[in-house]
Amino acid sequence: MSAAFRTHLLEHGPAERVVDVWSRTVPALVAFAAVVGMASANGGYFPTEWGWAAIGFLLIAASSMLVLDRIALGRLEWTMLAGLGAFTLWVAVSISWSPSFAQPILETERAVLYLAASLAVFLITPRRSPNSLLAGLLTGIVTVSGYALATRLAPDRVGTYSPVEGYQLSEPVGYWNALGILASMGVLLAVGFAAHGRRVMTRSLAAGSLLILVPTLYFTFSRGALLALAVGGAAAFVLDPSRLKLTLVVLVVAPAPTTSPRASTATAA
Repeated sequence: MSAAFRTHLLEHGPAERVVDVWSRTVPALVAFAAVVGMASANGGYFPTEWGWAAIGFLLIAASSMLVLDRIALGRLEWTMLAGLGAFTLWVAVSISWSPSFAQPILETERAVLYLAASLAVFLITPRRSPNSLLAGLLTGIVTVSGYALATRLAPDRVGTYSPVEGYQLSEPVGYWNALGILASMGVLLAVGFAAHGRRVMTRSLAAGSLLILVPTLYFTFSRGALLALAVGGAAAFVLDPSRLKLTLVVLVVAPAPTTSPRASTATAA
């Protein structure tokens, strides 16, 4: 056994390796499962999905507390959790003066979901390295967008398509504006990874994902999603210190999704 390898084992023992694997893989898996799972369940619109999702996030948060040596949350994280907690408590208290118990209870359940999701994300994601979470989020959005696009490119094999309902993409979320917003988030994330990814493979995959995300966004015909993309792009340009690099990446990758054969075929259909 070499001295360097022995030193590595001493410095990175089993506990350290567990924490390292946890911080790299768990955020990505949780983000991917949350996006795909909630999108597949009608976008999480109906109350029947809120309870199961909240339980899942609470289990993730509890597991994080057991695995991690210490909980390193900053002032902003604690402030957000306190605000969400106060909001959840207020919604729950509103049951006492509401003429009906049903709606306040449902709203409390939804507020608990927001609180549990925020807590889980803060616990599993290193404060200085959110790339794993963002990569899982992008992968989940691309998966959902790919399914949505496939319902039009191959309607006889994937999903169902009713011409009576129009051509707007909406499945599996169930609402074209929601799917459009999701695709807009994916476009912004993909451009960010294409511009600032550490590895060539990461940058290439992010740029390639635009071939799915941009047509999906277009075929939702959601003006609100396009406006959100414009606002998000402007914010990224203002906040990114490497504006020139970001602009060059956009100029390089933007033409491909708009001239792809698949997009042309779908437009002709």
